[in-house]
Amino acid sequence: MPSVWDLYLDANDATVLLEAIVTLERHRWVREPLPLDDAVALHERLRIVAGIAAEDAVYWAREAEDRREAAGVDGGRWGSPDVAHAMAETAMNLSRGSHEVEAAARAAAADLGGRLVG
Repeated sequence: MPSVWDLYLDANDATVLLEAIVTLERHRWVREPLPLDDAVALHERLRIVAGIAAEDAVYWAREAEDRREAAGVDGGRWGSPDVAHAMAETAMNLSRGSHEVEAAARAAAADLGGRLVG
């Protein structure tokens, strides 16, 4: 199994991968160390993270819509329109963050996958 560092020449060459790692860390998507010593395992992990992030983004977008609807009525389960509106904004922020993670992980997986094949 090649290490990630066997496939990239330097930090400039690894920009897409490093940006993905920073994005995953920033959004707290890394709960255990990434397998940088095993490029195949890292590629698979990035693909899994991208899929989960995509599902997460859809979930939070739906939640945001539900919360916006509640804000337009009586606040629903949130008790007041103001709280429901604030919760809708929070859900949209979570959805945006998940989209960022998905895009970064997909880009890094594609870049790494191309290097594994080539």
